[in-house]
Amino acid sequence: MRDVSGLLVLLPCWPWLVACVLAVTPRGAVRGSAAFLALAGVCVTALLVPVTPGLDDLARLGIVLVSVGVALPWVLAWAWPGGEEGEVKPVPVFLAAGCVMVLCRGAGALPSIAVLGLAVFCVAAAELTARQRARPAWDRLVLHLAGIVLLLTAHFVGEASVRVVGLLGAVGACLLLGLGPQPVCEAPEAALAVALLRVGVLAVVARWPGQEIVGVAGLVSVWLAALAAVPRVRQVQVACGAVAAWLPEGGEAALIFGAMAVLLATVERRRDLAGLVRVGGGVLPPWPGFAGVLWVCRILSVEHRGMVLAFLGGLGVVTVRGGVGRLEGGWMMWGAFVGVAVLGVLAALRLGFVA
Repeated sequence: MRDVSGLLVLLPCWPWLVACVLAVTPRGAVRGSAAFLALAGVCVTALLVPVTPGLDDLARLGIVLVSVGVALPWVLAWAWPGGEEGEVKPVPVFLAAGCVMVLCRGAGALPSIAVLGLAVFCVAAAELTARQRARPAWDRLVLHLAGIVLLLTAHFVGEASVRVVGLLGAVGACLLLGLGPQPVCEAPEAALAVALLRVGVLAVVARWPGQEIVGVAGLVSVWLAALAAVPRVRQVQVACGAVAAWLPEGGEAALIFGAMAVLLATVERRRDLAGLVRVGGGVLPPWPGFAGVLWVCRILSVEHRGMVLAFLGGLGVVTVRGGVGRLEGGWMMWGAFVGVAVLGVLAALRLGFVA
């Protein structure tokens, strides 16, 4: 019997195959086909990830989270149509998901930057096809490309100046993560692709040592998102992920925060689930991000006690300004609440808070 273990390294590429199939699928059958193929991809991922050679724990967690995150919107849209706002183009989203899964697997610096560049263009395609006005999408593309250029510059500078390399890489990562003031906001239809890109950047930053600037920028971004005219709950998750990626052994927590941003991008687009965001503000139970917050505070309390107060203060402002609402709605809302609570318990188990 022929050994096929070498083919398992192609596991992260299944979203690209789905994108190719959907590109030639008739328009009326896209929603159902996307849901079926995405579910099949999740099942294949769950079965093959444990036996795929060359994957560490960070890669396994990232691939599973991205698979579930990219499948959830299409399954919800197929099973309960009519609740979503706007129309998401599936092809660029699945292309971006494939790039992110490759990044979660881990690679050298230059291949990772190249895949990030491909993901940036996938996000631009998702936003350009969603907006009637292309200017905001082009502005975001310019910011992302500036981040790619800075990462490439840091790579080719090499060890000539460690400080310069660290500064260029950190600023490039911050631009790709969207940390700091945001001159443009993504279209609701492109929010999923943007959130997936953030997960890929977090996966890359978590594997690169010495990203103190990214961690500090994440802490500042928590406050900027909290004090915005409308609190940006998804951006808070990305900022928390940046802080976690900077800390020792924080890659898994960073990916959980990134997956939270993907989950919120899906929930916010559905009118029948939008109220779920106000329950806990994305950082309190039952959300999985709560386990990540505890993990970050536990690590910060060892060497950076002052940052714990600043971190919790920003999250407190987000929760107060966003409001901690009651859970109201039908059986679908309660089902989503139970599902999110289960994810929160799984996140706590993964980070070692539950024996």
